Amino acid sequence: MRGFSGALTGCAGLLLYLLCSGCSVQQGYAGAQNFQRNQCLQNPDISAREACLGGSDRSYAEYTKDVQGSTR
Repeated sequence: MRGFSGALTGCAGLLLYLLCSGCSVQQGYAGAQNFQRNQCLQNPDISAREACLGGSDRSYAEYTKDVQGSTR
């Protein structure tokens, strides 16, 4: 099983690929969300899987609102 840093590296690679392939930022975000969900589902520990999945359900609108709020 890959560690947290391996998942981050994979997610960063996926985001880079999506951004370079002409996808919109919102499509890239959706792709990264799907990647994270798939990584969560591979965790054999049920409580860790549920905690992981709980962090992958934020909409793009919520994400941009949080990012804009944190940069002010």
